[in-house]
Amino acid sequence: MKVICISIGTRGDIEPFAALSELLISAGHEVICAFPAQFEKQAKQTGADFFPLSKDFLEMLESSTGKMALGGGGSFIKKIKAFYGLYTQNKRVSFELLKQQKELIESENPDLILHSLKAFYPVYRNINYPGKSVLISPIPCVIHPVNEMSSIFLNGKDYGKHINRWSYKLMRRLSMNYLTGQLKRTGVKEVSAGKLTNAWVSEKLIFTISPSLYPQRSYWPSQVRVLGYLERDKTMHWSPPDPLLNFLSKHPSPLFITFGSMTNPHPEEKTKFVLDVLKENAIPAIINVAAGGLYEPDLYDREHVYFVDDIPYDWIFPKVRAVIHHGGAGTTHLALKYGCASMIVPHIPDQRLWNRIISQADAGPRGPSISKFTQGETKEKIVDLFTNNKYLENACKIGERMSREDMSDEILKFLSA
Repeated sequence: MKVICISIGTRGDIEPFAALSELLISAGHEVICAFPAQFEKQAKQTGADFFPLSKDFLEMLESSTGKMALGGGGSFIKKIKAFYGLYTQNKRVSFELLKQQKELIESENPDLILHSLKAFYPVYRNINYPGKSVLISPIPCVIHPVNEMSSIFLNGKDYGKHINRWSYKLMRRLSMNYLTGQLKRTGVKEVSAGKLTNAWVSEKLIFTISPSLYPQRSYWPSQVRVLGYLERDKTMHWSPPDPLLNFLSKHPSPLFITFGSMTNPHPEEKTKFVLDVLKENAIPAIINVAAGGLYEPDLYDREHVYFVDDIPYDWIFPKVRAVIHHGGAGTTHLALKYGCASMIVPHIPDQRLWNRIISQADAGPRGPSISKFTQGETKEKIVDLFTNNKYLENACKIGERMSREDMSDEILKFLSA
């Protein structure tokens, strides 16, 4: 079977598809990964062929406009201008990505397409080739209603069953109206938002989410399944430097801090705040600067703080006590899988939803948004996260359940049906 995996977004959007590619290749299938060009290495590590999508999506997020819109800071007027600028850029970028998806699918004519939420062309193809595309989502609350949670654009907050269910309907309508307009620009004239909505709702959907965090609902249609978090072994392409090993020998079970692929307009301010809190409370920590949401200054307490810019979470999380992170689905799952208490500092809507889920599970305190990270009770929450054994105990219990959730065979069976 020839399978195309299409994912658009940051590292957290790519990893479930890389893991799926490895799984499919091990089962004897031919796989083509279509990711932003920045993720060529991750695609080729799986053994799949690679089709590079435009770099523009990630570059848009890393632009000054993207940082202002998603990273907080600035006046209300500046934020409005940033959001409008990001919307305008995204409209152009998503159209180019849509054309690339169309080109790839029509030239390869695959037996099956696995795609992310931001990869929309397979939804249109599902009208004429029903059952030949599958939506893969590490993000809850997207299309099919959850009675006690609103859709992701309302952050999953419970407004009561009727409003919650209405929010999914509104999200579907807005999304497919947008797709209709983009498709018409590619020359597709005969499609309506109603047809696209029906194709989207009837499409197979796999939530790559632990059922310990987001259980299967009995009222969902049969083609919607929660089949567990998918993880690759990333440590086989990485080895720890000696200074890091020395730091961990001196400070077992430190705090780990990362904003992953997320950026913000004021990384210096955020980092200074973190370092001040760590010093004041004698908390040893490893800080991941990654995409630039935090940064390594020239002067800091090197005895108690260690900076990294690339580290596999599946290697470091078993060695730390707690994690402060942005709340991407992958980071959220891995932290819990390895029994780490977590505090999420959300930048975008799906991260706010994970913030709510983690705090409701009492695996960590409710974190502030990135725009309020240096304000209010954040200092007390960091100390609470690191010292409160209750969070650690609850995270370990969730991690134990997650460790028994290998659903690889079930995923392959579901995709082949």
